[in-house]
Amino acid sequence: MPKGLDKIEGDLKKLLPKMKPLTKVEGLKLVKAISSALDTCWDLEEKLVAAITAAREAGNAGTSVSELDKDRGFKAARVLWDKAVAVQKTELAALAKMVVEAKTLLKDLAKLTTLAEKEAKAAAKGSADLKAAEALIKRLAELTKEMTSVTKCEGKLKPAEKFYAMQAKKILDKRIQDAGKGATSEADLPKLLEDAEIKRNALKIKRLYGEVQTACKKGSTLAAKDAKGAASQLKVATQKVKDLQKLVEDYQKARKKCEKDIKEAKNSKELTKQLDGFDKHLKLAQEALEELSNTVEKASA
Repeated sequence: MPKGLDKIEGDLKKLLPKMKPLTKVEGLKLVKAISSALDTCWDLEEKLVAAITAAREAGNAGTSVSELDKDRGFKAARVLWDKAVAVQKTELAALAKMVVEAKTLLKDLAKLTTLAEKEAKAAAKGSADLKAAEALIKRLAELTKEMTSVTKCEGKLKPAEKFYAMQAKKILDKRIQDAGKGATSEADLPKLLEDAEIKRNALKIKRLYGEVQTACKKGSTLAAKDAKGAASQLKVATQKVKDLQKLVEDYQKARKKCEKDIKEAKNSKELTKQLDGFDKHLKLAQEALEELSNTVEKASA
């Protein structure tokens, strides 16, 4: 092997340990972890709002975290939410680090590819050196493709997944400012129809619906050969449908209560379409669950 190719091989060998943990699979795992962490943040944010309302009703009129922390219920809810936000920040930082490292390695791979292509041009037609150069170029192309796929993982994040943790302080301040204005959950229902809130919950509904479908497909596949595994997927799907139903029913209540406001809203058509979509997702999820339940029942008979 020519000295040029030998050196390129040596340089590539030094890069391989750095590339080993940087894969599309690992990148997508982090994307999923970030999404899951955000769901946890949202769930705990709702409990935080409830805790602020309870603190207000108990006589704490504080407008800052330090003042509201005097209420044990609020402090407990805030600490849990803070921890969830920290987890999401950690997952985001890990993905950002992975993308930066992949971009750096792409530059190194590009340089090695250029050198390998020069070696290929210099090699005699049909020679062993040419075959070695072409094999190296092919390998470099595969590694380049993998590193490129890693850099694209960050682009799969939705805006809320990217910015929630960064805006945590603003979110908390706004929740403290807004929460407790209504004494009951019914009074808060119209907030569900605010643009930011409905976008947030639309993502949640879509995710829950997808998880129901995934569990039902897995359960149906397992039913013929693994009744226990199918039953386990049925259990997962049942819980996801319950979570989905609770959220969609909140919107159905809000829709009934604010029917006139929805009709008069500037985005009435779009809002109605969105709410109809929520109902459809719930109906399809319930149908999929019922179908899986029947399949599991027959398989266990």
